[in-house]
Amino acid sequence: IVLAQGLSAAAQTVSGKSPHSIHAQFLHRGNPKQLIDYEIRRLRDSRAFATRESTATQDGVAIATVTASFHHDEDGPEHQLPMSPGDGPGGESWEGRYAKPWGYPRVRLPTAA
Repeated sequence: IVLAQGLSAAAQTVSGKSPHSIHAQFLHRGNPKQLIDYEIRRLRDSRAFATRESTATQDGVAIATVTASFHHDEDGPEHQLPMSPGDGPGGESWEGRYAKPWGYPRVRLPTAA
């Protein structure tokens, strides 16, 4: 949640650009019962890119930093082809395999004896 809120806070200071890359460092354990304050620092503003640093604090102590780069939308080639039905492992349909409430196949790990 801290990462997503840090990105959201940074994005509110940028207009006309979408997130391009993100880097986060978690510095201290936060308290889930306390509010988090976000301070945004503008690192770069140019025609194509903008970079922001979002610092999450509780009681004046930095608990995380998020550095996000934003880039304006532009036309360009699409590099990803759509997946056709039955392209899963062994010809299995991805729709059937991943149509579960948690969104991914469940795996059971061995328990320690």
